[in-house]
Amino acid sequence: MKGSLRDLFARVDLARDAGDNWCSPEKAATLASIVVALRPSLALEVGVWRGASILPVLFAMDHVDRGRAIAIDAWDVNASIAGETADNVKWWGNAVGAGGHERAYQDFLRRLDRHELAGRCTVTRARSDDVAPPDILDLLHIDGSHTQQAIRDVERFASRVRIGGMLVMDDLGWDGGGVRAGYELALRLGFCDLYPLGTGCVLERVRT
Repeated sequence: MKGSLRDLFARVDLARDAGDNWCSPEKAATLASIVVALRPSLALEVGVWRGASILPVLFAMDHVDRGRAIAIDAWDVNASIAGETADNVKWWGNAVGAGGHERAYQDFLRRLDRHELAGRCTVTRARSDDVAPPDILDLLHIDGSHTQQAIRDVERFASRVRIGGMLVMDDLGWDGGGVRAGYELALRLGFCDLYPLGTGCVLERVRT
């Protein structure tokens, strides 16, 4: 183990910047804490953007000197607007646009290099539907498209989480009900809702 837990949480906090408002300090600290407690061999995140939520996972893996992560995000405007409401299509398409997606991708890669975490992270630039799920996952964070895509992400990836493994979901109340339906599917897959986390929750798989 590298340093104290105080050192880990300080590292997580210092790595935050103004663009990390989608992942609160509480969520970042919770993700790091899950890794310290669970000691996962493999974590996976769907919906990475600039890395605000996967960086704490990687910092904690580095702290306990164990594990690696898979980061999945298309970083593509067409993927971001697929199935979205008109307001969200306008926001992703006009306010963010292709340039914003590419900038977020490059920012994430730079952050991995800056914090010497690239060796622990496999970056997969693709739609989650086009990525084959690994055989076994210890920790899964689903925070990609909040449309019906969220249901497919739970079906394909959460089903690979081992008994005792953890699932983190965000934005359960998102318009359209896709995330909520994904959450309900997770319960049917054998996950137990442990506690709320911001607009989402943390679940543990207790049965198949």
